[in-house]
Amino acid sequence: MNGPRAVSHLPFDTTVGNWYGEYRVRTGGRVLSYTADSRAVTAGYLQTMGIRLKEGRYFGPQDRAGSPYVVIVDESLARSTWPGEFAIGKTIEAEHMTPHGNPFELVPSVVVGVVEHVRNHSLTREVRPEIYSPFDQNTREGFPQTFVLRTAVPPLSLVPAVRTALRERNPNVAIDKVRAMTDYLDREIASAGFTAVLATIFGLLALLLAATGIYGVVNYQISVRMPEMGIRMALGATVQNVLSMIFREAFAMAATGVILGVIGAQAAAHWLASLLYGISPGDLPSYLVALVVLPAAALFGCRRPAQRAASANPADTIREE
Repeated sequence: MNGPRAVSHLPFDTTVGNWYGEYRVRTGGRVLSYTADSRAVTAGYLQTMGIRLKEGRYFGPQDRAGSPYVVIVDESLARSTWPGEFAIGKTIEAEHMTPHGNPFELVPSVVVGVVEHVRNHSLTREVRPEIYSPFDQNTREGFPQTFVLRTAVPPLSLVPAVRTALRERNPNVAIDKVRAMTDYLDREIASAGFTAVLATIFGLLALLLAATGIYGVVNYQISVRMPEMGIRMALGATVQNVLSMIFREAFAMAATGVILGVIGAQAAAHWLASLLYGISPGDLPSYLVALVVLPAAALFGCRRPAQRAASANPADTIREE
C-alpha cells in the first residue's frame, strides 16, 4: 500500500489500446468461455480510485511475481459467471502476460476479491465486465502505466513535486498527460450535458404548452357555462364556491394527465435506462417533483379563467343567455 498506485488503462483514457479477451471457467466437466476487459493494477490502485470492495480482499504485497496467480473481478462478472454463488475462491482461466512471453496465455487464477463495476468506456453504456490482476503478475512490455494520486488539495498543484520525485527516482523517465480525473469525466459528460440542456428546454416548453392548453380548455368551458355560473350565484353560490368548483375540475384533469404520464414513464423506463447516469429510471424524487410541478402548472393555467367566472355579474350573465 505504500508503493505507487498505477493501472494499465485509466477509465476513459484512450491512449492505450484496450485489453480484452477470453476467460474460461470449468464447471461440471464443461468449459465455459466468456469475454472481459483486462486491467493490470498495483496494490492500492483500487482503493485510491474509490472502487468499493464487495467481497474478499484487495491486492496486497503478497501478490507478486512468482506467487500463485490471483485476480479481482467486478460484480458484473461475478453475477453472470456464478449466479447465486460466492465468487471468492473460484478459479478462472484468465489471459496473462507470463514469463514464457505469450501475452494470450490462459492462466488458472484464484478470485480473491469482488469489486463494484466501473464504467471504463462510457458513462451510459455497459460494455464488458472487468478482471483486475496484479501488475507484477501481468506485466506487458512496451505498455505505459498510468499513476494515480488522491489528494485533498487541487491535484495540479502537486505536479512540480511529482516531477521532482520522478526525476530523483529515474532521470530518464518523462511524465506526460497530467490531468485531474474530473477532466476525463467532464469530457465524457459534455455531450450528455448538451442533451440534458436541450431536454430541459423542451421540457419547459412542454410544461408551458400544457399550462396554455389547460388555460384554453378551462376558458372555453367557462365561456360556455357562464349562464350556469350566473344562475348558481343568483341562487346563493359564493365566489369561493365558484372558484372551488373550477379549480376542482381543472385539478381532476391534471391528475388524470399525471397518472397517465407516470404509467407512460414506467413503460418507457427500460429504454431510458441506457441514457441515464447516476440516477435510476424510477428515481423517486424526480417523480415527486413531477407530481408537484405539473398540477401546479395546471392550477396556474386555470387561474385567470376562474377569476373571470368569479367576478362576473350574475344578472349580466343571465341576461346574455
